[in-house]
Amino acid sequence: MIRKPVLYALLLALLLALAACSATDTTLSETALSDTPASASSPAAVGTVTAPADDAASSSEGTADEPTPFGDFSATTLEGDPIDQSIFAGADLTMLNAWGTFCGPCLQEMPGLGELAAEYADRGFQIVGVVLDVFDQSGNVVEDQLATARSLVEETGAAYTHIVPTLEMYTTNLKDVIYIPQTFFIDGSGNIVASHTGAMEKADWQALIDELLAEVTA
Repeated sequence: MIRKPVLYALLLALLLALAACSATDTTLSETALSDTPASASSPAAVGTVTAPADDAASSSEGTADEPTPFGDFSATTLEGDPIDQSIFAGADLTMLNAWGTFCGPCLQEMPGLGELAAEYADRGFQIVGVVLDVFDQSGNVVEDQLATARSLVEETGAAYTHIVPTLEMYTTNLKDVIYIPQTFFIDGSGNIVASHTGAMEKADWQALIDELLAEVTA
């Protein structure tokens, strides 16, 4: 059980992280489908691929020889269905993409992610989203925010599973998420093999997916 002071600190940290995302409007026509790419001056738009390490400061580019586990969790999907870490066993490689409903770069890349999810469905690859901004300041899930998230998923064509995380996940599985979008690549055993901070174009994601799929299935 999370104490209230810790809960408030977590929510504040989450709000600050989400505020780093350049967009403040969830209107899809003004953000997600804009022809203008995410600004490189925005922390959420600057991308680097890194491998996990025991000490975050010692992370290096590429993939890790000894990947770290994402960890156990128990949550629900946007549709209200239960979901846990066993989701990773359903594919050789899972792309776990953390996003927010008012994050322009997040929404901008989601149509491409939806296409990739469909195109790679028979290749041992899946995409799972994690929508982060669904809590109020008391730590309660806001139903209107869930409805907004569902609407945006439908509008962007991101027709893959989306997790509504528990507060406990913020202190464990998602403790390293500072900016969004934040993406983790996880193998079938639940280990993080790479991560990426920021949005990318579909072709760039495809190249990275191909590389990581080849490595985890070698």
